Amino acid sequence: MSGSEEFNIGVIDSGTTFTYVPQKFYTMLLIHFDWFCLQDKVNHCKGKRIQQASDSICFEYNEETFMEGPLKYFMSFPVLNFHANSVNNTKVSLKWFPSEYLFRHKKD
Repeated sequence: MSGSEEFNIGVIDSGTTFTYVPQKFYTMLLIHFDWFCLQDKVNHCKGKRIQQASDSICFEYNEETFMEGPLKYFMSFPVLNFHANSVNNTKVSLKWFPSEYLFRHKKD
């Protein structure tokens, strides 16, 4: 994502469901998702984006559409790639797959 190189410090906390990023980076993610989803309306982002007042990016998942499970649904979203330097200045790459950044919110 253009401009993301200014964010060169981060902490990975694998013990939480939520992701916390600076507001500017969050806005960049929103723009990137909108761009990605519009590139191929048939094959990208197979769930309609749900506009919410909260600071979250939500997409609709329909079990009837994906009777075999969510794999094809997840595959329609981008893999987010992060590159940074570690503490000892070696290059580190992290691939963040949709199955890791999307989580299911069930209605009661």
